[in-house]
Amino acid sequence: MLKNKPVPQLQPLTNLDRLPFPDRDLLTSYAQHGGTVDSEPKLAKSTLLRTSSGCLNTCVFCQRKGWHKKYMTHSISYVIEEFSLLKNNNYCNIWICDDNFTYGLKRSKNLLEELFRRQSTANMKLALSSWTRIDEEFLTLAGRANVSIISFGIESANREIQEFYRKPIRLGPFHDLISFADSTGLYTVGNFIIGAPMETEDTIAETFDYIMNTPFDRMNIKILDYMAGSELYDRLPPEKKGTNRHIFASKENGLNDFPLELLKTKIKHFLDQFKKSRENRLKEKMKQYGPPYYLLR
Repeated sequence: MLKNKPVPQLQPLTNLDRLPFPDRDLLTSYAQHGGTVDSEPKLAKSTLLRTSSGCLNTCVFCQRKGWHKKYMTHSISYVIEEFSLLKNNNYCNIWICDDNFTYGLKRSKNLLEELFRRQSTANMKLALSSWTRIDEEFLTLAGRANVSIISFGIESANREIQEFYRKPIRLGPFHDLISFADSTGLYTVGNFIIGAPMETEDTIAETFDYIMNTPFDRMNIKILDYMAGSELYDRLPPEKKGTNRHIFASKENGLNDFPLELLKTKIKHFLDQFKKSRENRLKEKMKQYGPPYYLLR
């Protein structure tokens, strides 16, 4: 008869550098070149990379709060070594999947400066996500380190809705930063949310006007989603949650005055308009600076 062995006590990870580098050889060539169930491979050799974990901002819609209670970072030397491995294995497109690459802005600047100094990202194109509290110095360092795409979470152009999301943004200065990024060849993506409880036709128009008057290259607009792990979800009464892990903000769900299908229609129509308005300028930008990522040859 086997004796019961003691169960080892698991300890929380306190140093990200203790993690081994991902074994990217486990991925097929199909996946490494951007192939999915919906599309054929079209990218040069590509991969994900993480330099930090977590974000201590207090955005009420963020479901990551449910599993990321801390902000932790890899050391710069760890990140440099991983980039060296990627270069030796001919990776070209690197998608940095930090929750918020610029949560520690000073650290992110130091990392970008070191990547440039060591030429660790030569012949690569990087993409990352950022909050809006950055400056021209960060954008300049990003360009030098071959960052090509930066995705920003703005969420709304209406002050009251920003305060509800706990994401106040100085829209005027941020517009100037996007203009500066555009002038240097960086590609920018704006991320917005509609459907807050106080959302009206006027606040939606306010957000859409801001988007059209800011030189973003691409746009993501989502309907507010009360997701498990977020503060918004936790505020819901149990009877409204039921067994659902997420609930879209809509009139049907008693969370705003807009039917869900109407919100979807508004987003689709606006994105069609936005894409059409950016088509020619995006072509000219790619002629001048090249595409935002390397394609399969």
